Amino acid sequence: FIAYYPHPKSCIYKLNSRQIMPVPYALYAKKAGEVEKQEDNYSGNFIIVPDDSSSDLFHIFAGKVFKTTSQTNVTLNIEGAIFYLDGKNQHLNIRIDGLPENTEIVNRDGYPKESLSAGRYFEYEFHIQKSDYDLNFIIYNEKTNQVVREYPFKLTYQKD
Repeated sequence: FIAYYPHPKSCIYKLNSRQIMPVPYALYAKKAGEVEKQEDNYSGNFIIVPDDSSSDLFHIFAGKVFKTTSQTNVTLNIEGAIFYLDGKNQHLNIRIDGLPENTEIVNRDGYPKESLSAGRYFEYEFHIQKSDYDLNFIIYNEKTNQVVREYPFKLTYQKD
């Protein structure tokens, strides 16, 4: 019931007595970060958190990564964590599909470590020959090799 008080000393005017409907975004936000059930009943619940501002994950999730360099190769930095929101080890890992065969992949500081019930940290550098590429950031279950999520993005080299 919504009421309107035009003046403190006046009467109350009833404007509406209909139920207030929920905001569609609130309904969507309630489900954010959940993965729909797949054929093998995977029902993971996780979030991905980029580690710092030098990680290219922010741009990957936006769909475009722009790189400029005077070096021979372009470096793609991927640092972050997968947090399991249900407290169960979901055995998730990451990879990038679509990289050229001569890509040098540097696993910095020995990451990713094994997946635990809290999640997994990852830290990679990909040294890629200068060019434009259509790539896919993949989150997959390392036990079943099932792809859980895909984030397609374009890596674009821009000359200095």
